[in-house]
Amino acid sequence: MPAAGLAALAAAMAATNPDRVAYERYATQRLSRYLKTDLCPQASAAGGKRWPAWLQRQCDRAVESGQPQIRRAIAQATECQDWVLFSIYRTELSASPIGPAYRVATVGAFQQFVTYRVQRP
Repeated sequence: MPAAGLAALAAAMAATNPDRVAYERYATQRLSRYLKTDLCPQASAAGGKRWPAWLQRQCDRAVESGQPQIRRAIAQATECQDWVLFSIYRTELSASPIGPAYRVATVGAFQQFVTYRVQRP
């Protein structure tokens, strides 16, 4: 690739490197989806009995109404390395001091995010 092409690619990457606010929005959406599709149903099945539908809806509503708190928690628990052409975000979240913690690593480039690692320490 000629130097002009590389320069154009680098300029495009720098111009489309998503910022921290965009990451917080992305991470809030991803975490909310996880809570609704995985955590609420798992909680409802604990003990071998499923929650009634109305209680499942309450769990979903709690996630929706908690969006500002979820976003704030993500903002406080995230470290960002901005490499101009792309950014790497590392977030460590725990629902409680005794609950499981999750470490999430995400790369942002071209106005997109790709979460490439989710682990429980």
